[in-house]
Amino acid sequence: MPSKGLLWEQIHPQDSKSQPVRAASGKYHVKCFVMGEWRRVTVDDRIPVDAFGAPLLVGSMPSQLWPLILSKAVIKLMALCQVLDMSLWHQVAAFQWLTGWPQENLMDPMHGVRVAGSTLYDRLHESCEQRGSGVARRAMTMAHLKDQARDKLRRPSFLVLCSPSGLPVEEVMQQLTAQHPSSTGRIVTHSSRVPLEHEVQGGTYNFVLPDSMQADKQAGKFLEASMVEGPHWSGMFGIAFSAISSVAATGRVGIVRVDTQGVQSLKGNNLVDAVYVNIAPASMEAWAQEQSLRQVTLSTS
Repeated sequence: MPSKGLLWEQIHPQDSKSQPVRAASGKYHVKCFVMGEWRRVTVDDRIPVDAFGAPLLVGSMPSQLWPLILSKAVIKLMALCQVLDMSLWHQVAAFQWLTGWPQENLMDPMHGVRVAGSTLYDRLHESCEQRGSGVARRAMTMAHLKDQARDKLRRPSFLVLCSPSGLPVEEVMQQLTAQHPSSTGRIVTHSSRVPLEHEVQGGTYNFVLPDSMQADKQAGKFLEASMVEGPHWSGMFGIAFSAISSVAATGRVGIVRVDTQGVQSLKGNNLVDAVYVNIAPASMEAWAQEQSLRQVTLSTS
């Protein structure tokens, strides 16, 4: 185990302070305790991702390289030991591989006598107390949830906001990303219509030419894309995979705004794990009046 007790100190190459540094070759060596000896496990920095570009390994927030490298080393050893199908932490010796400490499971009869109640407390106390010459026997106690479903522990990939036009959804998105910058990120949708006077390219929408957007849709570059007809304009709106990956690759939840067509399309896609929020005006009558005034303004401008 490293002198400071930090797992990423097992990763090489390192600088003069024994901290890992990025390798130009993309290859790293992880020091692991395997078959009674410290050995070198070589991995690269190619990280498997899902359809949206989010890492499939550990869920560090935001995504960091060193936890991913350690995970790849553990998975490589799991493949070597033919235990890739094991789903519980105590079924794999990952803790011992990374620390060199003996791993003991106190609850599984396959690993020895099952202990519970006061016997379990005595065993945990014994493993942590000082003995003999005054040298502390270091131990780390871990527990995991056995009854809670895995799906309940996962964060959604998207927060989808749906609202009628004219509501300040842009402000809501800006506030969410400003209050939670490390866990959320805005996904800017694409649009083929002409920008309005107050809209910003790359901020409000990613504005593209209609023919270009239609070609990208046919090429499968959009998660969802549909035509939207307004009173004085029409155009295609869509969520590009490139815009999604820029947020998902950092491990953050993507916040995106769509209309009712988009909600129906996303809900029909099994790949989309999202929370849907409908934003409605406090008064439908007041909103209708504002929309009427807005249409008059657009028609006379």
